[in-house]
Amino acid sequence: MGGDLRPGADCRQHLCHPERGRDGHRGSTQGHSYTGERARVEAPSTQKLEAWEAYQLGRQQLAKRTSGSLAEAERHFRRAIEIDPEFAVAYVGVADTLLLRLGFTGYPPAATLSRADEAIARALALDPNLAEAVAGAAGIALLRQDYAAAEAGFHRAIALSPSSATAYHGCSRLYGLMGRTTTR
Repeated sequence: MGGDLRPGADCRQHLCHPERGRDGHRGSTQGHSYTGERARVEAPSTQKLEAWEAYQLGRQQLAKRTSGSLAEAERHFRRAIEIDPEFAVAYVGVADTLLLRLGFTGYPPAATLSRADEAIARALALDPNLAEAVAGAAGIALLRQDYAAAEAGFHRAIALSPSSATAYHGCSRLYGLMGRTTTR
């Protein structure tokens, strides 16, 4: 275990997990239920089917990662918000799209980052414990090179949703930029 980073080695202790035990592991998750996370997944985030469908279409387009699909994704997320202005995760979708556009389409960085920040702020105002929004805010902090805020945000997102690939990925990007391989 220890510092073994060979392919196939158990590298969990090198991940950005805020609740590691003495041995660097959280323990076995077999048979364990993350009750809060399960409740969030099972609870509908909107009661409006049309908003949910628009959101899902946005996620499908976002996954394609092309200039055209990003424009289409943003259109779908905005449609979901139009249908249900309280649909917090749709605002995260808008922010995700804007942040990807920075790298894929050369959108103006300051204005685009500001718009993404506004979308995340709205999502957090609607649901301060939405892991996707917390990770989004951490990602924006990372882009602004506020590493302390980014690290705190990614840790919080992981605490809210221990299976959040987005939060772990963001944290690993942060640690890579900082030249670190462990939480300390």
